Amino acid sequence: MKKKLRAFQLSNTILTQGNSDLVRMFQDALNSLPTAQERRMKLNQQDDDEDLLAYYKWASDNNVLFGMIMRIIPAEQGGILSPDLFEQNTITIEDLDPGDETHKQYKSSYYFATNGKYLVTDLKQGISIDRLQTYINWLLESTRHDFLFEYAPVMTIPQGVKLGDLKYIEFNNGTKVPTPTNSESSEIHSKLFSITQEILDKLICDDMPNLQSMQEQQLVSAQVIIKFKKPKTMAKEEYQQYMGAVARNVTSETGFYLKDKKGNTYNGQQITKTRDVEIDETSRKHPNEEQLYQCMEQFLYDIERNNN
Repeated sequence: MKKKLRAFQLSNTILTQGNSDLVRMFQDALNSLPTAQERRMKLNQQDDDEDLLAYYKWASDNNVLFGMIMRIIPAEQGGILSPDLFEQNTITIEDLDPGDETHKQYKSSYYFATNGKYLVTDLKQGISIDRLQTYINWLLESTRHDFLFEYAPVMTIPQGVKLGDLKYIEFNNGTKVPTPTNSESSEIHSKLFSITQEILDKLICDDMPNLQSMQEQQLVSAQVIIKFKKPKTMAKEEYQQYMGAVARNVTSETGFYLKDKKGNTYNGQQITKTRDVEIDETSRKHPNEEQLYQCMEQFLYDIERNNN
């Protein structure tokens, strides 16, 4: 089976000892939550959908955590998680079996690996990293205190392109965000197509056309301009973090692209760190987890090496 691995890095961290602090937090949290039952995160108090770190393993030197997140829902048919499975330390897809309505049903799953600073995942391209980020912050609640971790895509500068030649990043919905240039200041232009009902109600009279229709036809928009003073020099890593923060909520590689001063265009696939891998399948069409883990571990190693 083919997998696309997406790479992310911490975009707001107060860690002072490299990757070790976050790895230690994971270790402490998992030691305090020895059963799968204790790692079930309810998505909404009115529903029974949950996310669960069902399976995990550590690298031999405990510096890389590999895990599988399951989305589980009330049982209807197949893929059932019986109650006794939650008393185990880990759960695998092979443990799933038919059950009754009191059981939970497997809906979907994805994998991730992290060394603390960087994280790679096979979470589908159309799903925001916020899904995994939310679970991680919930899992680490007792060890992270009042600090929330945020992840942004690992960005790269296209081969042969100079940092000073980059002009702006443009999103398909018309949003343009200028990237750092040699000028003393830049402007971030963001066309907002989603404006809250509360704000528009205060601006639009009662006798004007239907607001919903106006929004659907993109007849109403707002422009926000944020000016900032750019340092005379900007390191490559700082630029990559800046770009990652800008693009963190763009879930599609076709959702944005970069342009340089010469008019060249680079799509999202060319400026975000991804890797396509081929993974063996089991007889039940599940991925070879050890092979996937090794591919993720190698990807983490390559990212760490190329960004230091």
